[in-house]
Amino acid sequence: MKETLEEKHKRYSEIWQANFDNIYAYCERKMKSCPNDLDDVVSDVFTALWESILKGTEIVDATHWLLGTAYRRICKAYSEHNLRKTKMVSFSSKIENMVVKSEYSIDDERMQPEIIEEIFLMADELLSVKEHELVEMFYDKRMSHEEIAKKLGTTTNGVKQRLYRAKCKLRVYAKQRVKEMGLNE
Repeated sequence: MKETLEEKHKRYSEIWQANFDNIYAYCERKMKSCPNDLDDVVSDVFTALWESILKGTEIVDATHWLLGTAYRRICKAYSEHNLRKTKMVSFSSKIENMVVKSEYSIDDERMQPEIIEEIFLMADELLSVKEHELVEMFYDKRMSHEEIAKKLGTTTNGVKQRLYRAKCKLRVYAKQRVKEMGLNE
């Protein structure tokens, strides 16, 4: 006999109520070095539970299943966290050259490293997906304009123009932050 949606929802609610606090505490203990991802991981675990219940997957030991899922999600979060840190280190030095050095000396004590890190972190919000991908290919992967154009199926001039627009967005943001922090005279 097939379970109705209402019965699935009831089963999910029972499992959630019985296990949420323990799973949250487990994730919290394991994720001390990247606490910003904690809520996302816990949410992913219970979303996976709901999706499994909807598919009709039989979950014999819910606690064990949830802990295994939590462990896999935590590993993924750490991997993504480390990748972001690695990218930030390599990309931030490129942003120094690309954005800030044009008007403000990095050697100047007034130029705070936090600004560089902030610009990198804001790149996700400031740039479109395509611009971010383009900047990453050019600065991180060190691909030539021609290689990027071939990969994206566009012209070299198109790549240069989009790269220039992305740099302008980052430069405007950098200037604004420097001004807000009172670092320019």
